[in-house]
Amino acid sequence: RKQLNEKIILLLDKEVLKEKKGRFYIKKSA
Repeated sequence: RKQLNEKIILLLDKEVLKEKKGRFYIKKSA
């Protein structure tokens, strides 16, 4: 059960990083 939570947290972290990078690139190109 704890392992599953850790996996979900890792997936969420990856999505957040993608979002941050995407915004960063948009700001740079703008």
